[in-house]
Order: sequence, then C-alpha cells, then structure tokens
Amino acid sequence: MMIDAPTPVLQITPAITRFSRPAAQWLFRRAEGGRLISFENLSKAERIWASAAITDALYWHRREHTSRPGEELRPVLTILDEPETALHRSAEAHTARALVDRARDPRRIIVAATHSPNLLDAGEARIIEVKRGGGTNGASVVRELNLANKEALGELGLMPSDLLRWPRIFLLVEGAHDEALLDAYFGDRLRAARVQILPLRGATKLPGTIDSRVLFDFTGAHLVALVDNQDPEQLRAAWAEALENRASGTLEAATAGLADAILGDADEARFLREWLTAALRTGVESRVTPYSLKAKDIIEYVPVGSLIDTHASWETVRAEHAAALAARNGSPKDFKKWIEATYKVGITPDLLREAARGVDRAPQELERLMKSLEAIAHQ
Repeated sequence: MMIDAPTPVLQITPAITRFSRPAAQWLFRRAEGGRLISFENLSKAERIWASAAITDALYWHRREHTSRPGEELRPVLTILDEPETALHRSAEAHTARALVDRARDPRRIIVAATHSPNLLDAGEARIIEVKRGGGTNGASVVRELNLANKEALGELGLMPSDLLRWPRIFLLVEGAHDEALLDAYFGDRLRAARVQILPLRGATKLPGTIDSRVLFDFTGAHLVALVDNQDPEQLRAAWAEALENRASGTLEAATAGLADAILGDADEARFLREWLTAALRTGVESRVTPYSLKAKDIIEYVPVGSLIDTHASWETVRAEHAAALAARNGSPKDFKKWIEATYKVGITPDLLREAARGVDRAPQELERLMKSLEAIAHQ
C-alpha cells in the first residue's frame, strides 16, 4: 500500500524472558539488512498502514484455516477513514492505485471516506457524497455521483475531485482563447473570487450544463455564461424581465421575451436562448446569469497590433474581412481563420496571454465583467 513500506517481522521472545517482556512483538525493518525498529518509532502513515496490513493478514489467515471446504463466504468489508492521511502527493497516488487494485478482488468491498483526488477520480470508484446538514431543513445529504453525472462532468472538462474545490462561480466560455485572455487579465482576482473557468469548446454544449444538473446537484456554485456579439444591456434587461415573469406568471410568459431579446441565427445566440429557457424550465434560474460582450470575438480585447503586423484598428480589419468575403475569393468565413491565413499568424492561447501582458490595464468592458463576477461571488 505504501512506497518503500517497512517490512514487518514477528519476533518471538525467548521463554526465559517472557515474564518481563511480551511473548511476541511486531518489529519493522525499513531496508534490507537494516536494524529493527518498534511500531512506536514508525511514522504516522507507516503506523496506520502497518496496523491495517497486520490486521488484514491475520484475518485472511484465520478465514483460510477456519472455513469449511466449499463454504461460500461473504465479501470482506473494509472501511477506511481518509486513507491519504499523512502521505505526501506521490505516496498518496501510489496508495490510491493500490487500493483500487485491491478493490478489484471480488472477495473484498472497500469503503473509503476521502477527499483524495486520486481516489475520487479513479474510473472504478463509486462516489457517494455525504454532507451533514446540507439538505432541506438541515437534513443530511447522501447521494451518488452516478455514471451519467461523471460523463456530464467529463464533457465539461471536469473530474469528480474538481467539485471539492467549492467554486462559487463556474464561468462558461466558448473556448481556450477566452480562458487564456481572462486568466491573463484577472487570474489572481478570479482565484480570489473562486471563479472556475469552463471552456465549453463550442456553444453547442451550453444547454447541456443545465440539463445534466450535475453542477447544481453537487455544488452550490452560480453559473455565468459569457457570450459575445450580443447587446449587453438588452440581454440584462431581457433576463431580468424573464425572472420577474417566472416569479409571477407562467413559464411561457417568462420565455416569450427571450427570443425577441437575444437576436441572431448564429449558434451562440441560439444556444444562449436554449440555455436560459432550460434554466427557467428546470427551476435553477436563480443560479444562472447570462453575460454578453459587445465585441464579436474575444481576441478584439487585445491591441490588434499585438497579434498581427498592422497599425489598423479592429474595425478596419473587420472591414477588410467583409470585403474579402464580398469578393468571393475563397476567403475563410471565420474571422480568426481569415486572419491566420491572411497575416500568416497562429492565434494561440499563449499568443493572447503574451498580448494581454503587454497591456497596462484590462479593457473597461472586461473590468465590468470581473466586478460583476466578484459581486456574485460575495452574495
């Protein structure tokens, strides 16, 4: 169970000295040929696992010699309280792997109360959340994180252990560019406010964050969806009106205005409408907030000259792209792909981080976003 675990040795006391000393005692040797040391001189982790190993070995010895031939015996239940206690990270990972291997034995059932990411994220682990006083009217909560929940987390790029970090906010963004730029501008403030950025790798996954319910059932976090190319004030007003109508009227009344307020046929607009409608339908609207940026793409929040060799503004570059599309010369419709093809540059997360580091102050619109996140986090 441990890396370089000490070897136990059962030392039998000579008969002549058994009146003054125990008849037998366990001693331990850390290295081959090393001196024997007592149980009390082991480290805390070594004492825990040495005691467990000896108890386990004695049990299986008795079981083997006392059971009748052909007798069908029940699996052995082992209960462990924080098996990661007193272990450093590499030893914790080793012990977790050893426990998972042992649990594959059909003769064993292992139950561990743990916060260890290595155990919680094990593919074979059956995870049950136990929370005292976390339910309705102060009742305790006992519920399983089932396979569907694990798959929903995986689609969001999360592991079960990520839920233990108790984020106050999950900030849903479209991709790695959004994540890199926001972290470059506000990394320390995001961590202080316990905001975890989740790049969805495309807007198609946005409605699923509501329908899976895993983020709502296993955390108390607020979900903020960041989209671009929408009017921020119009979106804020539409969502406020929808919340008011949901509180005083029907679901149909609450969702009616969203289609008119969130304009456009682009994927972002369509999936944002679906996301907010799903939140209203499932009753989690108090824990979601839509937030829009005016720019059509997140890259427009760094100076254009930091990405491509030009002194033009973003408006001018956008106009160049529109002219290229109008000329029907085979130019990419996607703005970033057109920039990369035209200016021979790869727009990567690292390039955006470098560009943001060259800016004295974050753009005002992004600063407003950060202050909104901080306000939600402290509610």
